[in-house]
Amino acid sequence: MKIHKLIGSTLLIVLTTTFIWGQSQVTVDFSASKSYGNISSLDRAKFFNMHATANSFNQEELSYLQKLDVGFGRSFGAPTVGNKSIQGLMSKEQHMKNIQKSRSNYLKYKHSPINLSRDLIYTSHPTSEHGNYGFEWKGLNADYTKEVDYVVTEFKELYGKKEDGEVPLPKFYEPLNEPFVHTTDIKGAKAEDVRLEMSRFHKALAIGLHKEVPELKIGGFSSAWPSVELWDFRHWEERMKLFMDVAGAEMDFLSYHIYDGKNVTGGDSFRTGSNAEAIMDLVDAYGAIKWGQPKPIVFSEHGMTRPDWQGTPYSELRDWKNIRSYNHQIMQFMDRPDQILKVVSFITGKAEWFKTPGNDPYPWVILRKVNGKYEWTHLIKLYEFWKDVKGNYTDIQSSDPDVLTHAFVDNNKAYIVLSNLELHESKVDLNFKNLPNVKSLKIRRLFLANGKPNLETESISTDTKELALRKDEAVILEYTFKKKLKQNKHLTLTNYYASEYLKPIEDKKPIAFEMNKVKPNVERASLKLGIARPLDKSLQANLTFNGQKIDFPIDWKGYDQADRIKTGFFGVIEVNIPSEMIKENNFIKLTFNENGGRVSSVKLSVLNN
Repeated sequence: MKIHKLIGSTLLIVLTTTFIWGQSQVTVDFSASKSYGNISSLDRAKFFNMHATANSFNQEELSYLQKLDVGFGRSFGAPTVGNKSIQGLMSKEQHMKNIQKSRSNYLKYKHSPINLSRDLIYTSHPTSEHGNYGFEWKGLNADYTKEVDYVVTEFKELYGKKEDGEVPLPKFYEPLNEPFVHTTDIKGAKAEDVRLEMSRFHKALAIGLHKEVPELKIGGFSSAWPSVELWDFRHWEERMKLFMDVAGAEMDFLSYHIYDGKNVTGGDSFRTGSNAEAIMDLVDAYGAIKWGQPKPIVFSEHGMTRPDWQGTPYSELRDWKNIRSYNHQIMQFMDRPDQILKVVSFITGKAEWFKTPGNDPYPWVILRKVNGKYEWTHLIKLYEFWKDVKGNYTDIQSSDPDVLTHAFVDNNKAYIVLSNLELHESKVDLNFKNLPNVKSLKIRRLFLANGKPNLETESISTDTKELALRKDEAVILEYTFKKKLKQNKHLTLTNYYASEYLKPIEDKKPIAFEMNKVKPNVERASLKLGIARPLDKSLQANLTFNGQKIDFPIDWKGYDQADRIKTGFFGVIEVNIPSEMIKENNFIKLTFNENGGRVSSVKLSVLNN
């Protein structure tokens, strides 16, 4: 529960008392399946992946990961064009010999785990600090013909099905990993010039690969630091927007990294919740304005990262902080299955390359060495928690934006997933519509206790209608019905973006937006407002929708962002709109009482029956 700069301490006390101790209502209609665009069922391959290849594990370890249906997400195995081959020191003939040697080695071990990694993202380090690297600075308006030829040749000749066998082609290609944070590695060049050329480089590669290797999806720029609201959105203008303007039309997807992390006082800071929603909606809104619809998205890394973690002893509490972020963020990403192509949680294999004087493990490993043998860290619990969950998306809604929800129906099974973003325990009432006869009910809980992650599963009463969720806890209710469940109602979610974005907030000046060509037969609708405001300014606004006043919420996903001292609040506030108010063409007006900040995006999410 959040209350951001409301007037009057008495009102604050009353509202705090009312809402913190009130119960959330979660309503599930088991008879109503739901589609996001044309996606109607959970695609596990999109959401449950780790930042490693199958080659990182022995057969026993690999078998367990396969049992949990874990995917392998990303490899630094992309062609590295910033090396001697591009500097003219390797002939085309020598390049082909090297490719054939690599291909022969792959085929020699064709039954090895590499063949389990068909959906990998291939990337490379952007600059020369890593030896072979992905980008060579050649000045402004450089010609990248040689680089494109090198990359196209490698993907075309090394991979694919030929007379000697098949080497699986990776599905996704990010030419450079987090390149814009490495612009200062290039001495004697302006950072803005390097960003421009890196974007032009992506565009040139995409044009060449689309022509010669069309089945390979290329995207970028795998942004490490999407603090888009910084400097009154100059960060956005000079980074993601620049990339979209220069290279976006040729990209098969856009990619960026969502991480919780460290704030200026040394505590934990969170993108999870409204801030992540605002970043995603800003990118999508500009894509819709620019191309008529948002670009597909790849989250090639996500989770939690802190620079002060590296080189410290293994910590069970740290494992929990990682799990907490992975899980909450996956729940948010699952609300966009029609747009997201792949999600890779930043969970590595053994990271044997990571060396410290104290032999401390890399903070994100799923296996660490204990007395000379590898043991699973608690991070495996993320995948154990989600094991077996599958089925059709099913209609579910929560009265509290801090209780994230999903529901899935599969034959005679249903899975209800809840994740608590509140900073305290949350009580949840379960309201069911069209609940069939229940044979059994199990609950799976993932939570922090005694300083470490705990995963518990038990059978509970089939009449359970109330749950208490610990801070950051996630639960899965697994229902087994006596008969296969038939869903005779179908709902489809469609998002509509305003034709304008990033409008400045001025004192008592209405900010107008339009949302047009909305389909009829509306079941429910919500308006999602991306808002950036200084911390000392109120988030409350007067809102009218098609001329009718709508109450403005005092709550949103996640925490109040009071620790974002440098950037201020930046998040999405969701407003429920009565279905009878929705028209084909819709007009929104927002009025704030103080100057400062921007309305970054406006999205109308409509559930049609």
